[in-house]
Amino acid sequence: MLQNLTDHLAIPEIAAIARRSAFVGLVMAIAAVIVGYLASELVVGIGVAMGLSLAFGNFRRVVAGVVKASKSENPDKRRPLALNTFARLGLVSVIALVLVWLVRPLGFGTLIGLALFEFCLLANVVVAVLRSGATAGEPA
Repeated sequence: MLQNLTDHLAIPEIAAIARRSAFVGLVMAIAAVIVGYLASELVVGIGVAMGLSLAFGNFRRVVAGVVKASKSENPDKRRPLALNTFARLGLVSVIALVLVWLVRPLGFGTLIGLALFEFCLLANVVVAVLRSGATAGEPA
């Protein structure tokens, strides 16, 4: 779904989405640590910040993978991209679940941070697509 939405966007728009998502993620991470501290749940706030960082790192790797796949001479560009994405998603999931198992508040905070970043990223993509004036069936 994200790939279909981003088909309507130019490279500078995707870079702007990444910058906005990183900035909002950083603000959310700082806010989560402050709120966690004030609520005597600092570990949860740190977990949220960790989840936001993991999600942003994963997003950066996805973008790098897409750029690499687009430059590849291999006619089957989707398979390596899908395998890399699956491996990264599995790694991020394992990290979050191990944290839930080892230090429950930290792990749940991490899961919350992962979800927050994905919602933030999706919202930024939707706003960019709406601004571009593209509809579901036509390219920008």
